Amino acid sequence: MDYHLRIALLGMRQRKLRSWLTVLGIIVGAAAVVSLFAVSQGMQYAIEDAFEQFGTNRIFVMPKGFQGPGAGVSEGLTIKDVEVLERMSDWKYVTPYYILSGTVDYGKETKSLMLYGMPTKDMVKRFEDFDIKMAQGRPIADGSTKEINVGSLIGDGVFSDPVKVRSKLDINGNSYTVAGVFESVGNEQDDSAIYIDIEEARALGGAPKGVTFIDLRVKDGVDVDRAADAAHKALKRARNNENFDVMTPEQITGQINMALGIIRIVLVGIASISLLVGGIGIANSMFTSVLERTRDIGVMKSIGARRRDIFVIFLIESTLVGTVGGVIGTSLGIGMAKLVELGAKGSSVPLLIKVTPGLLLLGILFSAFAGALSGIVPSLQAARMTPVEALRK
Repeated sequence: MDYHLRIALLGMRQRKLRSWLTVLGIIVGAAAVVSLFAVSQGMQYAIEDAFEQFGTNRIFVMPKGFQGPGAGVSEGLTIKDVEVLERMSDWKYVTPYYILSGTVDYGKETKSLMLYGMPTKDMVKRFEDFDIKMAQGRPIADGSTKEINVGSLIGDGVFSDPVKVRSKLDINGNSYTVAGVFESVGNEQDDSAIYIDIEEARALGGAPKGVTFIDLRVKDGVDVDRAADAAHKALKRARNNENFDVMTPEQITGQINMALGIIRIVLVGIASISLLVGGIGIANSMFTSVLERTRDIGVMKSIGARRRDIFVIFLIESTLVGTVGGVIGTSLGIGMAKLVELGAKGSSVPLLIKVTPGLLLLGILFSAFAGALSGIVPSLQAARMTPVEALRK
């Protein structure tokens, strides 16, 4: 095998320019496959990490087909649903949210921002339980309808002038006082939001009984799946329909991961086309190499080289081209994914790129396999030449 490898390397060195141009095609394909796979996998890691921070003792009740705060407010849930859940003994907190977009004036600037309406009762305890910390000030006072809390980016970033404690913001024509500014939670959507009493949010949205979704914090020692099932049955009886979803963090991450898995397959499939093109480039280069080295093949066969030896030499050469391209392309793909991760920091689309052995093997082995597969036919062509036929050309 050492002899075969030396001959293959010699052939590549004799045609450096062609070899590197062929390698370049594999580099592009491997980089595309690895970067797209890493980015889609990074979204999955980030979402799983976010739900781990939420904790496993939470249940979310939302209208059927709820797409998140940015998709608008649904009237699928109401105060009555909250009251049904509050009568159950499984919860530490029942936190309804009413979310809407508001026009916010501060100084001479006007911005459209998300408003998160939530109960102000026991807000200090809720924030402590949710591990939400204040950078300045305090949470909204119990029962206060004219105080607000703001995300870290509103405190410094959204407006030209910093928003501080006791600053006045006009929301949909109504004046509110900033009671506190949150520390960053690392998510642009939440860090750019305004938190307000839920009754006041409903008044601003013109939906006196509206609820966007309900966050249930399960008591210690209570089985989350059993509590979720009980909540679903209680709401079904009260509403007389199933136009809602009761989901645990595991169920939500499971659905998201399923969707991301499909996206990953599609993206990697598209990227694999470029790797296929690189493989065709290897095959073309190897056919040319076989034609150029016909006399060399004849000489090797005349001094005792077997068909298998010739086949292995050319197959090693094509595999080396694929492997070298795979190593460089994988490194480049990981670098590209890390750049995307850096650009996504603080955005509403989280990324957590992890360089795993599986990711490295994906790019390198996939490229090596493409190289080997592309070299089979040219290697067979070289191996089947007779010494007389080869020396005559």
